[in-house]
Amino acid sequence: MSDDLIVLQYAKRFYFIEYYALLLEAINKYSIVAQAQTEFIYQKNSHYLGLSRYRKISSNIEDGTLLKSKDQYEYTFSQVLLECKNFNLVQEDKQTKTLLLTIDGSKLLTAYKNNKLQYKEILLQLMERKYNAFSYLLDKFYKISPKKSGLIIFPNYSPNDLGFSKSEFLTVGIVHKYIKKYEQRIVDDIKKYINQNYKITNETSELIAELKNKNYISDNFQESFNLKKYNAVVRKTQIFWRNRLLNFYGINSRWQSFEIWIYRAKQLGILNTTPFYPDFLGQIIYPVSVITTKELINKPDYRFVLNYKNEKYLYKREVQWERIENDFFNELWNVYTELKKRNRINFLSLHNIKEIVCYNLKISYEQFSEFLNKAYEKSLNSNTSYTISLEADKLPEETNAIYIKREPIFINGKNRNIISLSYRGQENE
Repeated sequence: MSDDLIVLQYAKRFYFIEYYALLLEAINKYSIVAQAQTEFIYQKNSHYLGLSRYRKISSNIEDGTLLKSKDQYEYTFSQVLLECKNFNLVQEDKQTKTLLLTIDGSKLLTAYKNNKLQYKEILLQLMERKYNAFSYLLDKFYKISPKKSGLIIFPNYSPNDLGFSKSEFLTVGIVHKYIKKYEQRIVDDIKKYINQNYKITNETSELIAELKNKNYISDNFQESFNLKKYNAVVRKTQIFWRNRLLNFYGINSRWQSFEIWIYRAKQLGILNTTPFYPDFLGQIIYPVSVITTKELINKPDYRFVLNYKNEKYLYKREVQWERIENDFFNELWNVYTELKKRNRINFLSLHNIKEIVCYNLKISYEQFSEFLNKAYEKSLNSNTSYTISLEADKLPEETNAIYIKREPIFINGKNRNIISLSYRGQENE
């Protein structure tokens, strides 16, 4: 196994960084493993952490959902416990089946209760000292896409996105056309968004071979296609290209491990990533931090996080409000007016605007919320030339599936979903 693969495979299979604190709190209450596990599962439910962290997972004893969820939660408990032991946050006595917080574990739990920023910083240091996964990924991203500030993309197209309706999939020949068009769109988007040339070799033949091995299709273009296999073919095509792009980017990892590290980096303010960037089909990832070979002196927009043994330094891009206030509102206004022209409505998706503003200004999602809170407060106090209106309503085109997957944006203590901007005196125009 290569060193690259080892770096990213170390991560245990859970996403949310709150899990460390929930486990430490459970052990702080109950030293017996079984009791701590029960408490952890209870806290996990209380915080709505699971399939969707913002939707409570229903538990129905009659249909067995409770048992299934319990099994999943027990697995998550074991994964978090293993990583906490790797970080020397917890010690376990297997003879007595008891757990104990170490000094470092107690410090991390205290930080979670009193200072969430400090909690994240401690976790970041623990992860990076142990695995170096973030520096590995940042190095890859900036080498892959230097002209786009480390942006990488993972396009994901449904047949409908490429001009094929499900009802058209009557013959195997249509499947072949879909695969070929998928391939060409990948090449076009890689060139368009990150200015790289993807050279096609034998991708189509490899994918076709995989589909044939699964008995989804044959070589006979005129043969009828079984629509019961439609979803499997689409999913297999998407997974194939997702993994192929990992190889293209030089990231030697399984997708699940890569995704876990990406989501952790997002929560810790290392990078931004979203599958919902406006007018793009797929997932984008880009850094909001840098690895340097020298200290950044006189760079007030970057905050030092840690130094590595190889004399490199990790800095997060964290801009002070006083330095970005005008640029932030100007960007907010420009993005809003552009989308308003296209959509011809006053209230627009706050999430879509957030994605574009964050990418253009290269600020983290957390800083976007911080800055919008400050701008909104000034607007409420009439201390600005503009007004900001925010509501929690869903837009008509926003499906429930998308709504529950997008992380809420809390402004003035409330979850906000749509936004309208205007200059004072023009509200009714």
